[in-house]
Amino acid sequence: MGYTDRIRTWARGFFTKGSRPAKIHQGWPHSIGFTNVGNPTKQMEAYQGWVYAAVTVIARRVAGVDFDLFVRRQGTREQVQEHVFFNLMKRPNPNMTLREFKYIISINLDLTGVFYGLIVDNTLARPQEIWPLPPQNFLGFDLDGRGAIKNFDFIGHDGQARVLSKEEVVYLRYPHPLEPLRGASPIQAQAHAYDIDLAIRVFQRSFFQNSARPDIVLTTDKRLTPEEAERILAAWREKHQGAARSFTPALLDSGLRAVPLSVSSKDFEFLALSGWTKDNILAAYNVPEGKLGLVKDVNRANALGIDITFNSECIKPRLDLMDDGITTQVLSRYDEKLEMIHKNPVPGDSEFKHKRNIELLDRGVLTINEVRVSEGLKPLPWGDGPYADKNISEED
Repeated sequence: MGYTDRIRTWARGFFTKGSRPAKIHQGWPHSIGFTNVGNPTKQMEAYQGWVYAAVTVIARRVAGVDFDLFVRRQGTREQVQEHVFFNLMKRPNPNMTLREFKYIISINLDLTGVFYGLIVDNTLARPQEIWPLPPQNFLGFDLDGRGAIKNFDFIGHDGQARVLSKEEVVYLRYPHPLEPLRGASPIQAQAHAYDIDLAIRVFQRSFFQNSARPDIVLTTDKRLTPEEAERILAAWREKHQGAARSFTPALLDSGLRAVPLSVSSKDFEFLALSGWTKDNILAAYNVPEGKLGLVKDVNRANALGIDITFNSECIKPRLDLMDDGITTQVLSRYDEKLEMIHKNPVPGDSEFKHKRNIELLDRGVLTINEVRVSEGLKPLPWGDGPYADKNISEED
């Protein structure tokens, strides 16, 4: 049986054959709120408003940072220039590039606190493809006697449950303090802020859909039948409801008078909460306002400070988490000594490292090749000796 046929057989088995009711593990920690953002489905639906802004700016940056591959040997770490793992990550599956794959990982983690990836092996029992699995299709774990994960229970496209072994799944998470095996989304910690933000946006949308101005009460001294009242209201909505019909002249009959109702101070206080919800949601994701273009009069120094804060406190921890998970769950299938490490995304750290390398070169502490390897460059034939001639060009 060829590889393609084997994959098709495997896919049919995943979604139909061998299905059984999976255990649904209760006790998923979730917040109190009308959106119940502890529910993965509701968490995915939270991809809007300030949550969308924060999650998207993070995912774009995470997807754009390159990584290196290293092998640990006798207490040292050597960079690997060629490996089949690079081919896997370049095209994790037929539908995705590396950046799209990392984008999905980042979004799933920041919306639901978890990422599940299905590993498909080749004929040599090595990872051939990785497919993201919908977090909302996760049912629960099967644990062994030690309390370690043995299997994952998922719902397939046909609605049937399917069991996947831990070797078939890449599982990344932000561990929940109450249940460390599960994940906790950053927005889960700010559930009330998200609830209020959603309510504000619903209120604003309803306001503009209804009138886009203070509400109007139509009054008359005459007694109207229900049919007459409905006819008058329908005519008023048709001619004056909605932002596009604002300030259209009205002609009233039957003794009707239009009495405007002013917006109460409580309504304005409610709308003013939008700033509070924004601050809390961005804080949950460690995203500075400046990364969303919300800070005025930003000079070069401020922009660099914002970028350093964003990359050091928000991006680097996410990349470190991704490195650890893929190293232990995917790379270990090739060689236990292999290690995936993303390049340092922090601008200040990169500049400091460059200056430090120059100092160590000048003092003879490092060789040219040691510096080149640390920067991901190939060694030079003459680069293992002391750095004596500062005028040697890279082409020599």
